[in-house]
Amino acid sequence: MKNKRGMYFILVSFLFLSLSLRGEASDKVKPIGIINDVKKLNWNGLEVIWLKDDKLPLYDITVYFGDGSLSDVGVKGETDKMFSLLGKGTSKYTFKEIAEQFEFWSFSGGPSVFHEYSSYNFSGLLKDLKETMTFVCHIFNEASFPDDELKKVVKTTRLGYQSLVSNHSSLASRAFREVTMKGTPFSYPTGGKLKDLDDITSKGLKKKLKYFQTKVKKRIYISGPKEVLAVKDIFVKNCGWNGKQDYTREVHYGGKSFNSKKTELVLVTVPKANQAQVRIGRYLNLFEIKEKEELLNFMSTILGGGFTSLLNREVRIKRGLTYSIGAFAAGQKYYGRSGIMTSTRNEKLSEMLKVIKSSLNMMIHNKFSKEQYNTTKNFIIGSYPFQFEKVSSFISQMVFMDHVGKSYSEFYRFTDKIKNIGEKELALSAKDIFSWNKQTVLILGHKSLEKTLRKISKNLRIFSYKDFL
Repeated sequence: MKNKRGMYFILVSFLFLSLSLRGEASDKVKPIGIINDVKKLNWNGLEVIWLKDDKLPLYDITVYFGDGSLSDVGVKGETDKMFSLLGKGTSKYTFKEIAEQFEFWSFSGGPSVFHEYSSYNFSGLLKDLKETMTFVCHIFNEASFPDDELKKVVKTTRLGYQSLVSNHSSLASRAFREVTMKGTPFSYPTGGKLKDLDDITSKGLKKKLKYFQTKVKKRIYISGPKEVLAVKDIFVKNCGWNGKQDYTREVHYGGKSFNSKKTELVLVTVPKANQAQVRIGRYLNLFEIKEKEELLNFMSTILGGGFTSLLNREVRIKRGLTYSIGAFAAGQKYYGRSGIMTSTRNEKLSEMLKVIKSSLNMMIHNKFSKEQYNTTKNFIIGSYPFQFEKVSSFISQMVFMDHVGKSYSEFYRFTDKIKNIGEKELALSAKDIFSWNKQTVLILGHKSLEKTLRKISKNLRIFSYKDFL
């Protein structure tokens, strides 16, 4: 218990960073906790955020790229495959040689591709930093995307998509995103679909990499001792990254309107399903999420964020309709999403939907208990510091906050904002976000569920699971 309390104190101290890195390059911050310094640097126009961390002789580096899968105008999923295949071969080295070299250095890394931005993370031993990053720069400049390796990845990806037919939860979430985001720039999967795989070519991947190398804005996030700054010349000279590469994806989209008198009901049929996967939620416009991060967090947590949540109590504990149920509401830079995720036995589907609807009405009309309100508030505040127990988690959040244009000061304002949210405010937020008539209700299951759903609404749309692969 003593050790846990000590770690909690350290992490809380770490969160109360007087971070304000949006000033001059020489701005310096000295937080109290596990990181000694945070600096914003300028390397030949390249923005660099350095988190000084002397605990271990390790480095952790994340490169932010100001574009993502929305750059895939011709071939969908190309950006995702380009980043995934970077280490599969270059003009000098085979995939086997690259893999053996990285294993020797105890190097690990990988990409994350979103619609409007991407990132690549590297980590390893400080003693190998210069050699490793020089090698990484070689890969970014000379990746050849060999046809034999490309074929292997395409085959593996194809099998992965096809295997979704037996992973109903993942398939339901994939379909739910596409259905609720239809008509927006963000509906198509970042990794593409089955039909796109045959269009992925080595030539196309090389062209995509050249675009990201020569046009797209980069920002570097580095953690480690002072010695990590030795990568400056490597990134600038070997990788060729600088401030002249300044393109950042901007999205101009007016948002979606909702018919407040009509719930959208969708059935996605999948064979051999003895359960119904349930997804309820919708696309959130920018005005519905702006400056509301803490409110949405609190509201979705009290609704479906744990064992004591309203949905869990009504659906699982009281009626035994499911093993698990959760809710979320959160924003990105240009949009947000809300959702309720659960599953139930086919014969209990109608009851499940009725209970969820009545639970939402309870939330909207402020019929949750004072105990639930206080318990949820204390849980959010108490658990918040532990999200950043790892420096890499903190860096990931910094990347996101820079992307959406938020100040790092939000790290230590979060708990105060949560404390100031009242019950009526939560109810009003639930009314805005989770009013039943604004929702898309998506059911993934056996085609026999059509009969049940037709009794609920005649305005039922039916898709095959294959439409989302």
